[in-house]
Amino acid sequence: MNNFKQNSNLCLLPIAASLLCMASCSSNGSSNQSFPEVEAVPYLETEGGRYGFISTSSGEILCSDEIKVDVLAGNLSPAVNGVFKVPTTDGYEYYTNTEKPEKINNDQYLRGGFYTESCIPVVTEQDKTISLIDIKGNEIAKLGEDIICVNSYFSDGLLLFKNTENKYGYIDNKGKIVIPAKFTYAQPFNEGVAVVSNSDADKTSKEFFIIGTKGETVAELKLDNLNMSVPMYFDGVLVCGNRVVGKDGKLLFRTPSKLDYVSQYNDGYASFREDDSFGVIDKKGEVVIRAKYDYPLTKMRNSFLFIKHVSESDEDFYYNIVFIDYKGEQINEIEKVSSHSILSDNLVAVYDGNGYYLCDGEGKPINNDEYSFIPSYSAMFNNNSTFISSFQPDEDDYIGTMLCDWIYSDYLPADKVAADILNGMNSASEFDNIKYGETLREVMKNYQFSALWRDYAYQTNYEFKNEVKHGINVSYNIVFNEYIADDSDYNYDAKVDGIVIIPDYTTAGNYTNIYEKMYAALVKNITANGFVTYANGVDIDGQKLNYFVNQATPSYFVAISQDASLIMVGEAD
Repeated sequence: MNNFKQNSNLCLLPIAASLLCMASCSSNGSSNQSFPEVEAVPYLETEGGRYGFISTSSGEILCSDEIKVDVLAGNLSPAVNGVFKVPTTDGYEYYTNTEKPEKINNDQYLRGGFYTESCIPVVTEQDKTISLIDIKGNEIAKLGEDIICVNSYFSDGLLLFKNTENKYGYIDNKGKIVIPAKFTYAQPFNEGVAVVSNSDADKTSKEFFIIGTKGETVAELKLDNLNMSVPMYFDGVLVCGNRVVGKDGKLLFRTPSKLDYVSQYNDGYASFREDDSFGVIDKKGEVVIRAKYDYPLTKMRNSFLFIKHVSESDEDFYYNIVFIDYKGEQINEIEKVSSHSILSDNLVAVYDGNGYYLCDGEGKPINNDEYSFIPSYSAMFNNNSTFISSFQPDEDDYIGTMLCDWIYSDYLPADKVAADILNGMNSASEFDNIKYGETLREVMKNYQFSALWRDYAYQTNYEFKNEVKHGINVSYNIVFNEYIADDSDYNYDAKVDGIVIIPDYTTAGNYTNIYEKMYAALVKNITANGFVTYANGVDIDGQKLNYFVNQATPSYFVAISQDASLIMVGEAD
């Protein structure tokens, strides 16, 4: 509860698992935002039944009891540009027409995004790259093997992607690279601009700038400790903590010191926090509604929505939703709400503990219908709060806002990656010019150590390089037989005992069976170079390793953990 009120940097922090963040939204039709349009959201009329769709503009039931989904597979996606995806146990199927759903073809896709710019980014099956397909399922383009992932949607006609070198760029709906992958950090376009950076990925303080849709630099963001809780322009501005920045990179107004938080703008308004209370501010920095509310206010079409009277009991959790006008006068109040979803700027789904019902943007019930289930969508950025929130994590402790829903390639050239990882294993007596048994003094001739020996005091491992192999972060470490240093100086006589290689497959993406594929590829590589099995299942600090040795003199070994996450190289006894 207190974290929700006090943390000014977060746009999504639940009051409870079902309570939605009250960040300011952008009104339907009032902004030139570029996000895809959500016309309908799924619902269940009866528990365990089939899904139908509700219009986000009117609340009208477009269809009911049409789509059956395995409860373990997940929920339907919202309908974007008339197309929605249905989860299966093995992937996704695509349908058109929310009034009378029809499959676009008989294919099932391993992964897939949304229908935007007349195409959908998909992965057709295991071991395949990403493709773009049209609404009939025909392939428009096959993306390159070096593209690890793409965003699930186009915005401003461009699709953000990341390559094997962990650099970001943008492609068009024909699969052509429009802006080359040259950024170490990038976000999707919105309102004609995107926030990017060329700073080293591991640099604590990054330098950001704004680019246009041709890749041209629009402005630099010269702000110290840039704090972008949502690193994207909405309603023409970027919010950085309590500072509001225009597309020219300049502050719109000087933020009063008492304002320690400003939400994203919507139709000229944002929620702000002052002394642990929230109000509404305009783009001139002038207070429209003074700070007297416990939680941020959400801009609806003709009102503001906020929460009050939140219960402290986990067993009987509820709160009240209040609607006020632009003068701060109360219009309506809905009491004892268990959860709610803002489906558009004039449609709210309310759950009262028994079922769901719909009300308009002023809290007035639309009809007397009740529904068994409507997926939760957070109060983010209308028009399309539903779109952005449809791929937000459900974890209670998740901090931040996801603006990308990555579609990962499943193409992994495992043999090539294995060869690259083991490339330094170039003779029977050395690895990357590091000879087994040589002293620390000799190693220092080729590798840069810190001038402060205390940095290595009582350590036996030294990371001599860290590289990215097809998106996999690989750390290379020298293991010495004694401490590298103590409290007084380097131990120059410590000898190289071996090499430890640690591939981090979590950085690579979402390849199927990556551990099995990489283990097989690593074994294939070393056996092709004369290694034979020596021992299997050797336990080293809880890791099960399989050992291989070669026939050279002196002989040396390669030990690979059975999940391929650890590789050890050294002289055999």
